[in-house]
Amino acid sequence: FDVDMIYQQDVWPDLWEERYPMVRALAGEAVDDEVMFIRNEHRPEGSWITVNARPVRDPDGNIRGSVAVFRDITKQKKAEDALRLTQFSVDNAADAVFWINRDGRLIYANQTAANGLGYTREQLTSMSVFDVDMIYQQDVWPDLWEEIRQSKQKNFESVLRHSDGDTFPVEISVNFLEYDGGEFVFAHIRDISERKHAEEQHAELESTLRHAQKMDAVGTLASGIAHDFNNLLTAIVGYTDLARRTLPPDAAAIEALQMVDQAARQAEGVTRSLLTFTHKARTERIPTDMGSAVTESIHLLRRVLPDSIALALDIEEDAKLWVHGDAVQLQQVIMNLAVNARDAMPEGGELNISLNHAGDTVVLMVRDTGMGMANDVRARIFEPFFTTKPRGRGTGLGLAVIHGIIREHAGQIDVSSTVGEGTRFTISLPFCETPPQQEPQLKPREKTLAGDASGVIVLVDSHDYVRAMMASTLRKLGYDVIDAANVESAMNLFGACGQRADLAILDIDEPGSGSRACLDDLRRTNEGMPAVLLTSEPDIDDEVQSAPNTRTLQKPFKMPKLIEAVEIVLRKPEGD
Repeated sequence: FDVDMIYQQDVWPDLWEERYPMVRALAGEAVDDEVMFIRNEHRPEGSWITVNARPVRDPDGNIRGSVAVFRDITKQKKAEDALRLTQFSVDNAADAVFWINRDGRLIYANQTAANGLGYTREQLTSMSVFDVDMIYQQDVWPDLWEEIRQSKQKNFESVLRHSDGDTFPVEISVNFLEYDGGEFVFAHIRDISERKHAEEQHAELESTLRHAQKMDAVGTLASGIAHDFNNLLTAIVGYTDLARRTLPPDAAAIEALQMVDQAARQAEGVTRSLLTFTHKARTERIPTDMGSAVTESIHLLRRVLPDSIALALDIEEDAKLWVHGDAVQLQQVIMNLAVNARDAMPEGGELNISLNHAGDTVVLMVRDTGMGMANDVRARIFEPFFTTKPRGRGTGLGLAVIHGIIREHAGQIDVSSTVGEGTRFTISLPFCETPPQQEPQLKPREKTLAGDASGVIVLVDSHDYVRAMMASTLRKLGYDVIDAANVESAMNLFGACGQRADLAILDIDEPGSGSRACLDDLRRTNEGMPAVLLTSEPDIDDEVQSAPNTRTLQKPFKMPKLIEAVEIVLRKPEGD
């Protein structure tokens, strides 16, 4: 009882009956057993021994005693326990585990590997790497094996195939081992589908952020140039209109001036399209006849196409070709696509533009026989600032602007292209019903440049051409105009004329808040004084738009629009 952990006094009587190893040896049996010590002055608690007992017989065969041999197997027992624990850990590890031999055979697979691949463990151990790995097949396996053999350890990624045919990405960590005269690879394999998905999302978010930053830069640029560019267009449109008014109706220059005016309107569309692309413009969508938009664009386009390019137009007759959109922007789409097609055919070719009605959509197709595009180029053509043109020949914004316009019009744009054969753009826009025809109205009499108007107008605009054009027109109508390039000069001139004014015309796009502060100062000394606010921005603060006796006029504009705005805000209520 002092040395045996199991057979103590309480079980000894029963054990005696069952014949303890020594007793069983006395009974003539050969006994081989294991015993765990509970305590011993020479052995720690929990030590194990084997007992091999044999009976000792006299010459007559009678048992006279027994001989027992005790052997310490504590280390062996602990090794077996550790081995069982290791085996259990490997069998139930969170990662898939394989033992692989030189030939690529799977000689061991844990339960996680079986679950992940959809096989039983027995099935896997009858298979090879080449049955489950999509990348490391027999042609590359020898090189991979040798690389692992030399480095002893390697981490890499691959793609495994499930029993149902689905594939998934994995991360593999391998160690090279030599055991019992053989060479093996011990592989830990982890499914990284979720990590890959997270990485893709992260990359997409980064791309979205870069795109947003790029768009913000474009938006800042667009807002910066809108003011100056629209001032130039206002001068072009205004002076063209003034020149036309001085000529007789049959003058030869009338047609040329009309073309200048139409080109200026197209240029206005460029700015508006750019602002639309950067989400800073409010698209004016009204029922628009795409047939007319295409025809007007072709009229301009014939002047920019060389003789070496044959232009063919096919508009479906009697078709419903109306869309809910902005005519200027849609014409800009046509012009941009046509000009790109021209640049793709430096040696000449054919440009075909067709328009038809299909189901619930109006379909515009622009096709050229130019040099075409490779797949990698075609995949990027709508990216802002991406261009294949030489430096100085393209901004990389043309197709991005087109994509933005079509998106704002709830349409779709598709492109197909073959290198050496040409490119085709197909645009689908939602169809809208043809608006009912309105009774023809008499054209209102155009304002003359002379009149009997009266009143003092404070005019502030930093652009010399535009300010001079407005001041000259208003003075010819009879108004006294105090004009200045900036707020400070205007206020000084205004103060010098006795603090009397009937109307303020202010460009509110000037840096800072000077124009609006000037209007506040004028209204403090001229209570209720009306104002016409000039701007190139499509969106104006609600506070400004809702101010009493205030009219907003967006550049570019013709002089009749300015005169109309002035008369509206100066008109007194009936009964006064």
